Amino acid sequence: MRGSAVLRAALVAAVGAGAVTVATIGPQTRVILAGAPTQEAAAQTARPVPVTSRVLVCGGQALRGVDGISDAGRPAPPPVSVLSAMAPAGLAGILPAGPGTPGLTARPLPFGSSTPTPLAPGAVPVATAVTGATALQLAATGSAAATLTGAQRQLAAGTDSRGLAAAPCGTARADSWIVGGGGEPGRQERLVLTNPNPTAISVDVTAYGERGPISSPNGLGIAVGAHERRVVLLDALDNGETAPVFRVQASGGVVHAQLHDSWLDGIVPRGEDDTVATAGPATAQVVPGVTLRGNQDHLSVRVAVPGQVGATVTIRSLGLPGQQVPAAATATIKAGGVKEVELPDASGALGLSITSSAPVVASALVTRGDATGGVQDFAWVPATPALTGPAGLPLQVAPPAGSAVPAGSGARLVLSAPAAAQTATVSLVDAQGAISPQPVRVSAGSSTSVDLTGATAVWVTPGSGALYAAVVVTQASGDAELVAALPLESRPQQETPPVVEPLHP
Repeated sequence: MRGSAVLRAALVAAVGAGAVTVATIGPQTRVILAGAPTQEAAAQTARPVPVTSRVLVCGGQALRGVDGISDAGRPAPPPVSVLSAMAPAGLAGILPAGPGTPGLTARPLPFGSSTPTPLAPGAVPVATAVTGATALQLAATGSAAATLTGAQRQLAAGTDSRGLAAAPCGTARADSWIVGGGGEPGRQERLVLTNPNPTAISVDVTAYGERGPISSPNGLGIAVGAHERRVVLLDALDNGETAPVFRVQASGGVVHAQLHDSWLDGIVPRGEDDTVATAGPATAQVVPGVTLRGNQDHLSVRVAVPGQVGATVTIRSLGLPGQQVPAAATATIKAGGVKEVELPDASGALGLSITSSAPVVASALVTRGDATGGVQDFAWVPATPALTGPAGLPLQVAPPAGSAVPAGSGARLVLSAPAAAQTATVSLVDAQGAISPQPVRVSAGSSTSVDLTGATAVWVTPGSGALYAAVVVTQASGDAELVAALPLESRPQQETPPVVEPLHP
């Protein structure tokens, strides 16, 4: 954001002086100003500087603020808790801190003149409750801003809704692919669109199905005002498609998109989950963080081919080293189409490797079953980019001294290395903010997991190769075990501002 501000300021100044020429050289942008007072000024070379501000968005409660549906008189949904944290001092892979005292605030969206709520900007997570038809904006400034991380979590345990819905908070994007939803009776998808910036945007949502893109005017030109949030029912866009995939594109800015998928089978709740953007179209995708308990659980992978050429897709399990690997699953998908690929023999899978003859997007669906064959809950696990630097996730608020972890809750970190073997540093943060780093080796073509019981946050610092990470969280609810998966994402610690130099006559 700082680089964009510098560029705008330079252009405004140049308009008053005369012509402006902008040339791009490699990753740097030169803004050349006319009418400079001297001709001897040497060209300046842009240097990376530490990131000293970061904004993350958490979509909040998807059951409130839905377009065309009044919230009046409806039962209050379960609360949404947002956890936020920053990297602890001394964490492996963290670059020297930038200037400024660390600061962290939370602010509901939409907002008018409301004052942001200060939060404790430390390694131990802090919780913020999100209620009503609001998202939450987390804004970090100062020396630790680059390491800001956040996640939201919602536990539903009622008679008409049951499930563990969780998702990482993320940055707004101009173009996102989201995989989720289904065509079963009582299945409903809500798309939460949040604009964290001070200018209004227009959003187009395109649904894709087995036969290709689904034409619907209902997804075009959705207006999201400055600092606003909208919740859109997707039933009117996907025409009952059994395995939909959605593309979200913003004009005039960027938008944070989060999909809430809930399923009520008659009067029986079958689960719910939140999911965020999957990795962009590519011929190789990795889905870390799939875990099955046995024959009662089920695993499938939903794959979409966005381009103009069909694809042949191969899906392989990435299990523990030495574990017998099930046969790969293959599928042929038409251009613009979607297919749900069943993986009946994947009980040992912790991750999935997807290769394709054409770029695809993909997410896995883990379904928790019971002894009678009924569905207890489900979790969407999106494909995620490889880690390029430290990545972390808050897990729980620090419990009071001497207290135990809440009964029935659990968390595991899953690391997947689809190609060469990798060694990562996994750092667990305790209730006092102290870190316990440990090296974790992941064999080639396999996955491994780390128990996170008792940790308030986890951080992963990768080596030099391709490594993928996600956290699987579980919660006991009556006779059911509810489940959700949250991918880990690396974010840049430095940014390169544009170069501004005089234009010599």
